[in-house]
Amino acid sequence: MSKYILIILLLVGSLLWSARPAVAAPRIKVLKLSITNPTDETRAHENIVVNVADLKRIAPDFKAGDAIVTTSDAATLEEDARTLQTIELPSQADDLDGDNKYDELVFQIELKPKQTRIVTIAYGDTATMQRLRSDYPRRTAARFTMKFDGLAWESEASAWRIYFDKRNAIDMFGKRRPGLYLEMFGAPEYVYHWESPLGRDIYRIGDAIGIGSVAALVDGKVVKVSDVAERKWRIISAGPVRVIVELTYKGWKVGGREINLTSRMTQWAGKHGFEHRITADGANGLTLVTGVVRHPGLQEKTFAPTATEPALARLWWGPQVEEEGPPATAIHNLPDQNLGLAIIATGAESKVPGDDPLNLLVQPQFTNGQASWYVLGLWDQENSDNLLTTAGGAENKARQGSLVLAPNAPVTFAAFVDLVRQTMRRVTQPARVEILSREAVAQSAPPDTLRPARTKTYTEAIDLLKQSAERTATKWEPIVSRTPAAQLTRDQGLGFFSEGENQTGEWKEQKGFYWTGSFWVGELWLLYEKTKDERFRRWAELWNATLLGKEMTENHDTGFLNYYSSVFGYRLTKAPQYREGGCAGPNV
Repeated sequence: MSKYILIILLLVGSLLWSARPAVAAPRIKVLKLSITNPTDETRAHENIVVNVADLKRIAPDFKAGDAIVTTSDAATLEEDARTLQTIELPSQADDLDGDNKYDELVFQIELKPKQTRIVTIAYGDTATMQRLRSDYPRRTAARFTMKFDGLAWESEASAWRIYFDKRNAIDMFGKRRPGLYLEMFGAPEYVYHWESPLGRDIYRIGDAIGIGSVAALVDGKVVKVSDVAERKWRIISAGPVRVIVELTYKGWKVGGREINLTSRMTQWAGKHGFEHRITADGANGLTLVTGVVRHPGLQEKTFAPTATEPALARLWWGPQVEEEGPPATAIHNLPDQNLGLAIIATGAESKVPGDDPLNLLVQPQFTNGQASWYVLGLWDQENSDNLLTTAGGAENKARQGSLVLAPNAPVTFAAFVDLVRQTMRRVTQPARVEILSREAVAQSAPPDTLRPARTKTYTEAIDLLKQSAERTATKWEPIVSRTPAAQLTRDQGLGFFSEGENQTGEWKEQKGFYWTGSFWVGELWLLYEKTKDERFRRWAELWNATLLGKEMTENHDTGFLNYYSSVFGYRLTKAPQYREGGCAGPNV
């Protein structure tokens, strides 16, 4: 049973408990949100941040660390109340200021153009919620090690590190194959400058500021965050949804003054870039900038702020991938590889201040000592070493699967421009989040389940099974008929199914019959026995024929395949081919 079904059952149970006179409080409560896409484009995985303080004003007992987030395609609370299927969204709670209290609950959600989706946040006692909560895949990471000369963070798509010294520059690791590799890159004997099927350090910084780090522009020259009295680092969180790292600098001497600076980087799962948020105390009148290294031969494009998109985007594309090898020898950029880099600075007053000899610059808008910009990177070698299975599914991969390279989708300047534009709209026009609940309540069961169901007769139960089998056989008969029976094997050919789709209830297509293939055949034979409906015999014979003569090729579970198919068929028809098939096989 899937976890989201358990959640629904527990929520229904909570409702029943709450109806009892003063026995116990509901074990699980829920809050409802609406998430709306304001644009005409699809948001494949929109980043959503919910302020925990806002939820606690409605539900003082809310515990973000024990929350489970679910959603459906319902657009209103009325539709949501009738919804029978929901999905769980990976979520995480973050303590941003280190006070041992959660500040934000975050998750990602898919949104169609202009779509509104109702989101349910369930919470309750820790033991119950932790038992119900799924194990979310690890999709971000962070690490501090002197191997990196500082602090690094990553999603599956990109990895970055900032030098924790006077360089204070941000570097990039390119990834040929999606995944989390900081642990490998940071291993004592691993050399991340050399070429690898997974990726490597691809960017040369020299004396520049790197990619998206903060600096000051004094008399037309960039001044790094180097002369500081104290610098500290911390990893705020690294979970299934996002990673947040932070550096603080006390007493940065620049432009005849001292500044206290906080630099926070947030990387979301699956994204090619990160947000860099700056808080500067004592920087009034000082020009703070960011940018990338000036490399020759780059294509460049700038998008100025507008009323609907109040942000400046400056992007570069071209040969800015250094050759492999340690920094002492890797001094040239590769002419046949391209890297796209972009800075998206929020605020209508963000601008291009003019470059210096080493850096291509952007001047973000600072308001009350704060500014933020988004750093984006896309390497044209991404997915060049991606892997696919050739065995037709995870279950077959374990038996005889192999791995091959997937086709490499082209990464071009035009594609990078499109990514920058999409990211710019996502940053300036995020999804709208509205808390619909006025109090936390126990989740009601769907209305049609609240009516007591009468007991069904044996005949009615058989009729329900007939209807289900008829629908399935009618849909799948043309599919199984496309592959000649002799050619359909345990791993090849279409027409069998073993697993249902959780959201739709439909069978998933698979290759071959696998070890569960006879369960469907056996159901058809039993329905023929009970109903004497010749359609079920015809369907049973159609699928049974694909298994005959292959009994010796299955290396295990032969009894499953032969008994529920050929043995059932022989018992009802006495046909000799079924007797032969039922008695054959290496395990008989």
